[in-house]
Amino acid sequence: MKEKESRNGAFLRSRILPFTNSSKIGVFRRFAIYTKSLTQSIRGHAAGALKKYGNQAIGVSRGGKTTKIHALVTENFQLIGLLLTGGQIHDSECATELLSRVKLDGKTVLGDKAFCSSHIRDFIQTQGGTVCIPDKANSRTLHDFDRELYKARNVVERFFLRIKNYRHIATRYDKLTICFLNFVLLSAIMLQL
Repeated sequence: MKEKESRNGAFLRSRILPFTNSSKIGVFRRFAIYTKSLTQSIRGHAAGALKKYGNQAIGVSRGGKTTKIHALVTENFQLIGLLLTGGQIHDSECATELLSRVKLDGKTVLGDKAFCSSHIRDFIQTQGGTVCIPDKANSRTLHDFDRELYKARNVVERFFLRIKNYRHIATRYDKLTICFLNFVLLSAIMLQL
């Protein structure tokens, strides 16, 4: 029994290390990085953390209290970047912070129209990456993007669909951000098993 437990423990540690070892972040073989944000509703008892614990990534908007998960995902559903903010924060406000954690040289970044800003495009191109983000309908300057490659962006949609199968992620019940973040990481690890 101990032999089986130690084998499983080593296996789980090998799956957890890519998330915890900061030197490994951004080192992957895939050619595309998918960006997306997801807004999660918060249950009433989750919004009562003490002030001494600081900001708990809970925002208030018309939809009520929400948390937004910003993620970078590779094409094999491997989570390479994660950030939690309040639900009222726009997707593009956190994009450069997430993308700065990843080596973009020779990679293609796919995102939806929420990430279509000159600031994000310039950041990706100065880091050596390629942009595959469509323009908004009201955009004054039009940029070319690979429509066939953009169809592969469903990977990040499927990633969020799979982690939302865990009830703890679909609706936030945790008062502290660190607890909710750990459950998001755990569900991402479970996708890799």
